Amino acid sequence: MNNITLNPSFNEWLTDITNSERNVTHRKQRRPPTEKERMFLKRCYEINVVQGFFFSKHDFADMTNENFRQYVHNLSPWIKKQINSRPAFYHLTGINVEGITINHTEVNTISINFESKLKECKKQPPEMHDLRIETHTSGLYEALLNINKPHTKNKQIHLSMPNIRTRFKTKVSVSQNGRLLLMIACTQKPVPYSIGGFNELIEYVSKVSYYLMTYSNFDFVTEPVSQWRMSYYHLNHDLIIDSSMFKYKIENLQEHSVTYLKELEGKTVLRYEKTISPNKTIEEEQTIAMEKEQERLEKEWCDDETAHPVEFKKANELSK
Repeated sequence: MNNITLNPSFNEWLTDITNSERNVTHRKQRRPPTEKERMFLKRCYEINVVQGFFFSKHDFADMTNENFRQYVHNLSPWIKKQINSRPAFYHLTGINVEGITINHTEVNTISINFESKLKECKKQPPEMHDLRIETHTSGLYEALLNINKPHTKNKQIHLSMPNIRTRFKTKVSVSQNGRLLLMIACTQKPVPYSIGGFNELIEYVSKVSYYLMTYSNFDFVTEPVSQWRMSYYHLNHDLIIDSSMFKYKIENLQEHSVTYLKELEGKTVLRYEKTISPNKTIEEEQTIAMEKEQERLEKEWCDDETAHPVEFKKANELSK
């Protein structure tokens, strides 16, 4: 924990990285970033340093995949790929996102019982938040053109959903090719990664689909909600604790995870979180959740010998 590297400010980083380019004489010097590229880099910096995460295409919902890839390509070698997945995750060259992202005004010491708390946290029932769910539609984009103006560059139509349920805050993007993307935020009250949680999710997404039909005044064609694809979500385990142990995020590159504290309804929660890119239908992911939930319940039952003394006694006798 002693080898902590403080990241420079954005302006310092940009100055250093551009000066380094100018000092390289064996290759053609690249031009300075344009104003739009500078804004893109600033957003990347905020995700890497302030939020403590690697960034991906999902962090730039207003950009097309091609536009995002073009920015990453044009700004090479200032941007490095960290995790080769779908989506891929990146960080800025020279920016530390590997161990701890630190508040520059304060460096706290992790509590000595952090490891035991983290172990206990990982045993908590899994939940989901910050979901990305998508499907293909026919006729919706054309119907929305009569109501909303598309984005001037990517031609997508963006909508913010009314709070059909206060648990969720949802944004909708509809592309010219009919792709419908739901970005569902529920970090304060995540969805249980269980049969019941997925039933709740399907019910909510069905309401979003119905709202879009009503709003557009068009009965557009799409797949059954259970067949909509989950492209991305954060899987979290939460543990309520008595006191703040630390104030920065801890990244684990091997697990692709992050651990941090969060205030939820006046309570301090230790959250262990992983980024998942399943590219499976809601129904397929629900089946996986059902199997994992059954495994977890069976393990809890087996681990608690005191709760089932008769059963364990018989099992031990049979094994002799």
